[in-house]
Amino acid sequence: MERTYYFKADRREGREGYYDIYKGPKVIDHAVTFDDVIGRYPDAIPVPWQVTYQEIAHRFDLWDAYCRRTMPLTKEQFDEGSPADRLTSMMYQGGTDKDVFKDNPRKLGLNGEQAEWVWSVQHATKMDLHHAIELHEHMADLTAKHFALHVIAHHPDKRLTTGHSIAWGQVEKDMSEAVDGLDGITGMVFRRWDVVATSGIKFDSGLTNVPSVGGVYTMCLDDDVVPNLLKEPFWTEYETRARNASITETIKTLQATRDEWSRTAARSDNKLIGERNIIIDAHCRAFTQYSEDGKPMIKLELPNASLTGVSHMDAANAEKAKAFLESSVPDAAPFVIWDFETYAKNEVATNNRLIDQLKQRASMDVEPVGSIAVAAPADELAGP
Repeated sequence: MERTYYFKADRREGREGYYDIYKGPKVIDHAVTFDDVIGRYPDAIPVPWQVTYQEIAHRFDLWDAYCRRTMPLTKEQFDEGSPADRLTSMMYQGGTDKDVFKDNPRKLGLNGEQAEWVWSVQHATKMDLHHAIELHEHMADLTAKHFALHVIAHHPDKRLTTGHSIAWGQVEKDMSEAVDGLDGITGMVFRRWDVVATSGIKFDSGLTNVPSVGGVYTMCLDDDVVPNLLKEPFWTEYETRARNASITETIKTLQATRDEWSRTAARSDNKLIGERNIIIDAHCRAFTQYSEDGKPMIKLELPNASLTGVSHMDAANAEKAKAFLESSVPDAAPFVIWDFETYAKNEVATNNRLIDQLKQRASMDVEPVGSIAVAAPADELAGP
């Protein structure tokens, strides 16, 4: 789906002169003047609806940016264009109205079933027609890929790899995100083991085009889409993205931990701290001395990045504690006395090394490896 920002005027009473900012079909922000829109969203393009067409028809730069080509389209460009681009071209020239997809959907490259899908979604969500068509194009692509993975999983002559399974989950995530937050839509339903409706949109109204599965509205697929998909390893893009998303989250966690260690290392800047020594055992656990019911107690546990609770000692007491630990907890030896600042800086370096390794891994192409068995649980709705 196109991720460009769109805007259109808010014509409700008392809101004249205000603009709603869209990302896809969702309102994400508001602006108070046209200059405010352009200043904050320089790539914002007017939502193509009939009220604004005459206003922006004179803004050649906006039209050219919006359609990524000069308007109006030539016959060849029109015939090869997507339904959304065809609609824009026709409306630009004043040759259509909002019901063109219903009256003659083939002008937009849609068949009757596809036009019915657009019509149903548009009326259920009250979204702009152009966005409804863009949503259709995006969901049709994802649905075909979802079904192709379903075919691979259940075909006796094909092997479902771990990479396929990861991609399957990523495609389902993309489909769920595409309809998330849209008025009138509850979300997506996935039935990996159902040959009738492997995926579908669930409407608040219960609208359905497959009564046997109850309240799910599915996409219709062209006969040649899935067979053509199966000729190419389309899933590697989604597998790589899913793996990288996991790596990205791990990197964020490591960065946050590294930054906390950095703050700990800087704790003694411009300060004279006498008790600087901590003790670490062979399992990277820190020594802590505390009291419980008035009795002195000790423990060894992994320290947090702020070293909160870890016992800090001067050099003499650190040597005494080390000797005590070596005699009383020999399984955890050897014990090492660290200056807390040096230890924190060492942890910063360790985290940076791990972050660099993960970034290198994320930049590498991922190939599907391994295979998994496909079994059909009795009531499974979303597979592995």
